[in-house]
Amino acid sequence: IRPRDWSSDVCSSDLLAVGIRETLRKSGLDMARAGVFIHGSTVAINTAIERTGARTALLVTQGMRDIYAIGRGNRPDAYDFLFRRPEPYVPRQRTLELVERLDAAGEILTPFDTRHAHEVAEKLASLGAEAVAVCLLFSFMRPAHEQAVRDRLREAHPEWWISASSDLLPQIREYFRLSTTVINAYVSPVLGRYVTQLGRILDEHDVAPGRRFTMQSNGGSTPFAATARTAVGTILSGPAGGVTASIALAAAAGTDRIITFDMGGTSCDVALIQGGVPAMTTKGKGGGRDVALPMLDINTVSRSEE
Repeated sequence: IRPRDWSSDVCSSDLLAVGIRETLRKSGLDMARAGVFIHGSTVAINTAIERTGARTALLVTQGMRDIYAIGRGNRPDAYDFLFRRPEPYVPRQRTLELVERLDAAGEILTPFDTRHAHEVAEKLASLGAEAVAVCLLFSFMRPAHEQAVRDRLREAHPEWWISASSDLLPQIREYFRLSTTVINAYVSPVLGRYVTQLGRILDEHDVAPGRRFTMQSNGGSTPFAATARTAVGTILSGPAGGVTASIALAAAAGTDRIITFDMGGTSCDVALIQGGVPAMTTKGKGGGRDVALPMLDINTVSRSEE
């Protein structure tokens, strides 16, 4: 199995970039006068929902192979007899263990085995990995082992998209950190390709060079250059833009207490704003899987069914 060349594949996100180019062309506006470009995108969440992301592998500490499958062990919808857990983005056969171990204080119990890590990298190549999520036990206390793996993988396989939990979410709670890192690795190649192509289109129109940003799920924005590294942070990129705009419109109307209502072709999303500040959560979802990054507390109250 040969990994995909994300620089040449044709995917649905290409159509979105082309749509923006056509919009700019038909607008008749002088886009070179734009001082800043901020883009809200649904590429990451669509990739997660449609399961069209990269062929992802997961590296964990020896003995921790089943953390992702077990999750929290709870039943989110206790009264739905037809409830089924969403399929993990990484199956067990692409979840590999590394010889290393830290304790809760970050002290080394089992030293990092460089030779074994090299063998694991070879196994990943044979499995056709395109992206790799690395989440080692207690790496938020001492990231050295995790970052050593990250650096070795990037050096040996620069074509892979590597996502390390100590870079993305260095905090306690193993499963949530792992789940967030996996989704990031899964959607990063698609979003990275999209942003790169969109950047070329904006270059054609000389739109805000050096001042291009992507909306984040927390209501802020990040530069194009950093977007793919934290792709999971754009899971609510589109809806977050609507909430942010609504707060600005409400302020102009002289109020700071509103309920936003954002209805499109697939869902209707609402958010509560009190004192001009939206509620935040670290219990978000991406394609049914847990995302622990801070994001606006936006709730879907209805969704179209096919």
